[in-house]
Amino acid sequence: MMDRRHGRARNRPEHREGPGQVPRSLRALGTVPILLALLSGSPLRAQAPDPVAILDRAARVYATAGGMQAQFRQVIDDPMIGTFRSRGHLAQRGPDKFAMRFTDPRGEALVMDGTKLWVYTPSTTPGQVLRMPQPIGPGAPNLVAWLLDRPSDRYFARWIGSDTTRGGADILILTPRDSTLPFSSATVAFARTNGLPRRIEITERRGTRRTLSLSRVRDGHRISASTFRFRVPSGVRVVDQ
Repeated sequence: MMDRRHGRARNRPEHREGPGQVPRSLRALGTVPILLALLSGSPLRAQAPDPVAILDRAARVYATAGGMQAQFRQVIDDPMIGTFRSRGHLAQRGPDKFAMRFTDPRGEALVMDGTKLWVYTPSTTPGQVLRMPQPIGPGAPNLVAWLLDRPSDRYFARWIGSDTTRGGADILILTPRDSTLPFSSATVAFARTNGLPRRIEITERRGTRRTLSLSRVRDGHRISASTFRFRVPSGVRVVDQ
């Protein structure tokens, strides 16, 4: 456009975006929400993982592996009698073979041999081992087996966060669909590397909380059959219940 008074071209004033404004060219591309989030310092919220998919993967991996074995640390908080800590080696094969052999308290054991449950606790009841019909389902000692038995059918699942250590884990809260089960909730960290649980916290309906932390988790293919046999120590009396 010509300025008639001065005989020279007069350019239109150049449009400049102010601080924090998005260029017009990018507005047309529909990128405003993303850029505004970046300019304001607000992170974009990622979609939470599907808890059912995490549960189904864990159940599938466990079934394919034939079981599992791991080192464990266990804490039992009972509001009536106090807190008990233990550690040792855990092995599980299928739905009915299970063994917890303790290094602390040393020598103690819980063994499910397929038909009987053996409970050997010389630190509290020396000189005897309890032998009883093997329990099944929730409440039995083989926590991992019944927790991963058709979990999507048995529990409501909610993803509550992640753990970034040791390859990462997804943390779910599982609530029983059946109110007659002996626990009110389970908080489980499922490892992203192999899909299996590496930490389980069970809250029983009477208030006791049991936390099981697992490390060096391996599949159950190479577990010796002798792991699931209890040999009665010399001089120890068998008490049937």
